[in-house]
Amino acid sequence: VKHNILFVTPASYDKPLMSHTFQTLAPHWISGATPSDIVQRGSFSCRVRYNYPGRICGEVDVQFLEQTNVNCLRISSKAPLRAIAPGQFAVFYVGNECLGSAVISSVGD
Repeated sequence: VKHNILFVTPASYDKPLMSHTFQTLAPHWISGATPSDIVQRGSFSCRVRYNYPGRICGEVDVQFLEQTNVNCLRISSKAPLRAIAPGQFAVFYVGNECLGSAVISSVGD
């Protein structure tokens, strides 16, 4: 939070609440290594979670980023995502299999 701004809106889908992209810190993969099907396909299902069951992002595209020797992810969704915020968790799936998760570090392009 650079400027400590709180957006208040009467509409639950106002533009400032919506985003198509977010970036994560280094992911934790359950297998211990980046799943090969993610690397080959470049996409998977994702849920964003924080203190509730989570909202389904559906199929998202992933870009592996390397910043200061830490592998981060940039996640892009075709459909806009509502109220994604730093500190929430992105949990990654192929079908019903949980592959891992990562903390969201920033939102937007």
